[in-house]
Formats: sequence, C-alpha cells, structure tokens
Amino acid sequence: MARGGRSEAAVTRERILAEAAQLFRERGYEKTSVKLLGERLGVTAPALYYHFPSKEDILFAYLESGLASVLERTEEAITAERASDRLRQLVRTYVLFDLGELPGSRDYAAGVFGYFQLVEALPPEQRRQLDKLQRAYLDLIRSIVRDGIDGGEFDPIDVTVASFAISGMVMDTFHWFRAGRRLGPAAVADLFAELAVRMLESRA
Repeated sequence: MARGGRSEAAVTRERILAEAAQLFRERGYEKTSVKLLGERLGVTAPALYYHFPSKEDILFAYLESGLASVLERTEEAITAERASDRLRQLVRTYVLFDLGELPGSRDYAAGVFGYFQLVEALPPEQRRQLDKLQRAYLDLIRSIVRDGIDGGEFDPIDVTVASFAISGMVMDTFHWFRAGRRLGPAAVADLFAELAVRMLESRA
C-alpha cells in the first residue's frame, strides 16, 4: 500500500501522464526524476515502471498525446466551405489549445518548457514518430492553402513555405502570453486567425 492509503495498482497511465506533464512543463526533462514523479503520485518507482519502461517513454507518451489531441481538435474544427474561413478555424483552434483554453487541452498546454525544448531529450526514433504527427498537421495547413490558391482566395505563392510560416506563427504562444492583460485568449486567437488570412489573401 502506498502512502496515503492509495493502492499502487490504482495508478493509471492517465494519472501518471497528467502529473508528469505538469512536472515536465515546470521543471524540464532533466530535473524531473522518476523518484519525484512517484512522490507526487504517492507510489514507488516500480509502480511507474509497470506502465512505462523508462522516463523517456513517459515523456514520449505525453508529447505524442498532445500532438494527437491538437491535430484531432483542429480537424474537428475545420467545417467551413471557404479556404480562408477554414484557415481561420485552424489557427484559432491551435492557439486556444496551446493556451489551454479548450476542453482537455490544459493537460497539454505548456508552462516554462514547451514541445521543442522537451523533444530534444528523446532518442531519434521517438522524435521521428512525433515528426509524423507534425507533418500531418502541416499537411492539413497545406491542403487549405492549396485550396485557397486554386479558388482565387489566396495569392499564388509557395504552398509549403506559406504553411511553415503559419505553423511557426502559432507555435508556442504560451511563451509570451500573460493572462489578465488587455487581450484574452479568445481575442489573441481571433487576431492570429485574421493575420494568417491576411498574409495569404489575394490582392488582385
């Protein structure tokens, strides 16, 4: 029996990932030990290793879940017919997810340490697996940009470069956003969405 009367068998992957996510975001990978994670959960290290072979696997599962979740949320949000409106929906959803404003996204919204800082701790094979999810998100942007160009809504520009520009614009908004200031999360998301469209819209 673990401290506080909790059975170690009751520790689930979801609980481990939720607690690990908070520690990784606050302390980074190196300063988050399995011992500290176990103390937060009130269990021993072997109880954690029952679910995950290593600390690297815990980090990988956390990052993979976050990428999969934001991709799923974004795909669900894109419902408009016009490419410009679909781009607005995509950008707005990503920003709100990054700021922890969507249901369930707070578990993946970053703190001091974000995705690009944490992913460096993973071995190449796991990083390649995460790259596949990132490419799927980029392909989603590409398809919208391409549709916008074909339909005359966007200027005929390089689709891949434009897609990387949009992706880079919305990444890690948590680094500079501060709650309680003039613009809240929804207003920032709306502004980013409009800026993305203005970058591409046809001026003909």
